Amino acid sequence: MLVRLLVEDNEAVVMHKGLRFAKQAGFQVMEVECDSLWLVQNLRADLSMAPNAAILFDIVALLYDVDGGMCLFIPRDENKVAFMLASFATLRHLFNYSFTHNSWQIKLMINADLH
Repeated sequence: MLVRLLVEDNEAVVMHKGLRFAKQAGFQVMEVECDSLWLVQNLRADLSMAPNAAILFDIVALLYDVDGGMCLFIPRDENKVAFMLASFATLRHLFNYSFTHNSWQIKLMINADLH
């Protein structure tokens, strides 16, 4: 079976998973920020005609379940939290690295690389 997921579908899945986590953890969500204008507009529109109405209905239901939070559009270039999380996630491998050298050996290797 071949399934084609669009960027918009992925945005909806991410929001759905985040809201489901918030509900299971017992969080009260005041607002959800999203940089997908398509998703925010579709959550506020008539969902019955949307091609992926099932997940959109689930998102709306989850918003009510976490005390009626609202979904706000934040332009991608202003979404600094998402940028920081993505940047941090790409550096994850640095934090799992274990050093097998002493600090003075590392200093010597860095100095050698600089010259």
